[in-house]
Amino acid sequence: MKSYELYGNAPTGIPYEELFNTIRDGLAADQGRIKKLLIIPPDFTRYHSFAGQITNCIYNFMKDSCHIDILPALGTHVAMNEEECKEMFGDIPFDKFIVHNWRNDVVKIGTVDGSYVGSVSEGLVTDPIDVEVNKLILDPSYDLILSIGQVVPHEVV
Repeated sequence: MKSYELYGNAPTGIPYEELFNTIRDGLAADQGRIKKLLIIPPDFTRYHSFAGQITNCIYNFMKDSCHIDILPALGTHVAMNEEECKEMFGDIPFDKFIVHNWRNDVVKIGTVDGSYVGSVSEGLVTDPIDVEVNKLILDPSYDLILSIGQVVPHEVV
């Protein structure tokens, strides 16, 4: 696996062209094999993460060669509206965005044992915690799923 490093400077960050070229170099070898792509960036609460620009570059490089869905990692936050999507993700069409419905679109993939929860919470919580992800993450029709930025599972207690 090849690694890439880009360095930006305040306040402009990494120039779009440099970011796009790096993403192109990283995805070019697989571009023809990827027919369906799921991109999971953070939502608008992480606007300053630069994930919007990264998602935009991936979308614009891959859009002519595969189907792309974008699932902002909302967790339990309110869904992004069209204006927020445009501000964060630029020229990506709004119909490419899928709203994560955390009440109905999740699948349980495991459980964190209550004894472990108790040990890491110093006894504050001792109940087991279900581990759930959006069902699209388990959809075998996606050839590639990209998690952008600081999208990590975390507890909702």
